Amino acid sequence: GDYRSFDIAPDPTGASCAKACQAESKCRAFTYARPGYASAAARCFLKDRITRPRRKPCCISGVVR
Repeated sequence: GDYRSFDIAPDPTGASCAKACQAESKCRAFTYARPGYASAAARCFLKDRITRPRRKPCCISGVVR
């Protein structure tokens, strides 16, 4: 369900990625990937659909309603 992703400043809570999702009407959910997993930098993935959650140490995900 990713429609856009971008590097983002490291944030141990993932709040900056959540705010980016809340700012876009198309965004339904997000995943914040900690530095060193999706790329060398922290990365934010914005999603246009909600999928089943999976626990992974790399990421913080959430749903925006």
